[in-house]
Amino acid sequence: AHTDKDLSGRWIIHLNKYRLELSLQNRVSNIFHEFLHTIGYQHTGNRDDAYNKDTVPYRVGDLFGEYVLGLLTNQPPLPIPAAIPPAG
Repeated sequence: AHTDKDLSGRWIIHLNKYRLELSLQNRVSNIFHEFLHTIGYQHTGNRDDAYNKDTVPYRVGDLFGEYVLGLLTNQPPLPIPAAIPPAG
């Protein structure tokens, strides 16, 4: 998936129909990752590398995916980090 703005400045999240084989957890993580871009959190480039894995879209997207997996499997939720840096 990727996120960009349309001509009127509205954010659009484009889902990749060729990646539908991903697990529900990974799809939820990815969609939430893209949502985080719409509220100002970014990362460098389009790669799932060591630097980007430490950015808000990747870290919080992964946490949200794990949270949803916990809900689906009746596991206790993960503790939420105390602070998330502001966007910008």
